[in-house]
Amino acid sequence: MRHVMGHCVRVPLVRQLVAGLQTARLRNHPYMRRHPFDSQYGIETSGLVPAWMLRTGTQADAHAHAYAGCQPSCLRQALSVLPKPERLTFVDLGCGKGRALVVASERPFDRILGIELAPSLVAIAKRNSQAIGRMHPQRTTIEVSEGDASAASLPAGDLAIFLYHSFGRQLVQRLVDRIVDLGSQADRQIFFIYENPVYGGIVDETKCFTKLFEAVVPCTPEEQGFAPDAFDKIAVWQFTGRTR
Repeated sequence: MRHVMGHCVRVPLVRQLVAGLQTARLRNHPYMRRHPFDSQYGIETSGLVPAWMLRTGTQADAHAHAYAGCQPSCLRQALSVLPKPERLTFVDLGCGKGRALVVASERPFDRILGIELAPSLVAIAKRNSQAIGRMHPQRTTIEVSEGDASAASLPAGDLAIFLYHSFGRQLVQRLVDRIVDLGSQADRQIFFIYENPVYGGIVDETKCFTKLFEAVVPCTPEEQGFAPDAFDKIAVWQFTGRTR
């Protein structure tokens, strides 16, 4: 126990009060409104979840970012440039509640996989994937697994790896190094899709990637007001394995 102003206060109670104040400040954030995407599909991907609410007690917590859903129209534009999606496995690293996975299900990927560290988000993403499976049984099944997305094994074959600024600089560098290593080991196509590419310069500086697409995508009319900005940036690179 800790004494504060002559009173005996339990530390857990102080933490609860601080958490309550932080949560109250989030209530009016644009991300907290129910996104039309959720209404369209009958799922739950809205909300802003601070990193401190997603702690798992593992070393990976040091790299955790807050959860917020991606801009669907932005990701759709990027996915449209991928050739032959039916040959690709779409992998969302840090998939959160699974919004990007649902967007990916609109295209005929061979496999769709999300990896997420926080068990609470994994549970929601799985419920959402089940809802999509019931509503659209003809679509590729969405798979969600719990684990450290920065260290998880990536599937064999051709890949489309998606990141929505869920990694810091160190982890982006590690991911880029892994893509280079995977691409160099076998004859395979690997695409890297990065929405809100804060550390996109790391990919540009790695001379075995070719940028296929980059754009600042404005929100569609129905998306406006559900995120802090009226646009988002996204880029797509392909591992080419050769110096440009």
